[in-house]
Amino acid sequence: YQKWAGKLRVQKFSSSWQEKLMRNLLSHRIVTYLIIGGVNTLINLVIFYILLKLQINYLIANLLCFIIGVLLGYILNTLIVFKSQLHFAALFKYSSVYLSSMAINIVLLFLLVHYAELNKMLAQIITTAIVTVVNYVLIKKVVFK
Repeated sequence: YQKWAGKLRVQKFSSSWQEKLMRNLLSHRIVTYLIIGGVNTLINLVIFYILLKLQINYLIANLLCFIIGVLLGYILNTLIVFKSQLHFAALFKYSSVYLSSMAINIVLLFLLVHYAELNKMLAQIITTAIVTVVNYVLIKKVVFK
C-alpha cells in the first residue's frame, strides 16, 4: 500500500507542478496571444490549402484567408486573450490595426529583401516577429484599452 501511495503522491506533485506552470504561462496575455495567433495561422493555412485545391486563384484565396483570419483572430483574442465582449466598433479598430500591420509587413519585407539583401524567407521571419509585437501592442492599446 505504501509503495502505491508514494507513487501517487509523486504523480500528483508532478501533475500539480505542470498545471501550475501552464496556468502561469497562460495567465500572461502575450503567451496566450501567441498561442491564439498560432492556432489562427494554422486554420488559415488549411483554408488556403483547401481553396487552392478548389482551384481558387491564390490571390483571391489569400484575400479570403486574410478576412477570415482577421474575423477569427478578433473573436478569439476578444474572448480568450483580453476577456472582453464582442463589439462592432472594436472589430473595426482590430481590422484597422491588421490593415496597418499588413502595410508595415509589406514595407519591411521590401526593405529587408531589396536593401538589406536578405533571403526572402529570413526577411519574412524577421518581419513576422516585428509585426507580431507591433500587433500585440496596438491591439492592447487601441482595441482593448
